[in-house]
Amino acid sequence: MVVEIRCRYTTGTYVAMVKGQKLTASNTVSARQAAEGLASKLNLDPSLLVQHQRELPSTLTTFTHPGHKPGSDQ
Repeated sequence: MVVEIRCRYTTGTYVAMVKGQKLTASNTVSARQAAEGLASKLNLDPSLLVQHQRELPSTLTTFTHPGHKPGSDQ
């Protein structure tokens, strides 16, 4: 199942979240690093994240992940 991670820039920090999940991750450097942190918390391989074009407002960046670790049967 594909996982969509949304990162919002607010007050100097990128905050990553997944709809329906209570987990979040934040980073002050980049949206990608925030998304990678959240992927790790969800036991997903951060290297499989794909960044999509920024949506309006420009403070929102979306990443997708295939939702499973390579080599697993999930």
